[in-house]
Amino acid sequence: MNSSALENSTSESLNTRKLRCKLWAVGGGKGGIGKSIVSLNLAYWLAKLNQKVVLVDADLGGANLHTLLGIKFVKYTLADYLNKRVKSLDDITITTPVSGLRLICGASDIVGLANPKYLQKQKIIKALQKLDADHLILDLGAGSNYDTLDFFLSCNYKIAVITPQPTALQNGY
Repeated sequence: MNSSALENSTSESLNTRKLRCKLWAVGGGKGGIGKSIVSLNLAYWLAKLNQKVVLVDADLGGANLHTLLGIKFVKYTLADYLNKRVKSLDDITITTPVSGLRLICGASDIVGLANPKYLQKQKIIKALQKLDADHLILDLGAGSNYDTLDFFLSCNYKIAVITPQPTALQNGY
């Protein structure tokens, strides 16, 4: 196989993988309304259907999905990727107790990560699309700030979690 044929087959396989991988965003206007629970349940059941799932804690200022999965200590987070302490998102991906489900943690202890620059968000989004997964599920932080909206709008599938309380309805809208 010549080099141009190899390049074409490589780019075709990357494009096929991009089309195959579904990006999900789970967001909502208020904190405490169940976004993380919805994200985790979606990821859990997709993994149970033999899908390769990466759950991303994209609540960059208040990451806590690892706690819901029973993981006490997280060695690397998205902050390590953005600060170039690791080379790829694969380096920070955590195997979970659920077969087929991996986790990428945001950082809850680093204030600067709560407000990433636009280029940093784009770097994360592009790197996520390169992961070997059938589904990428982004558990977003509360509200409608630019960071949350940029991640929300970058996904193919969007879920807005609301509750019947007037403030949750208002903020969800």
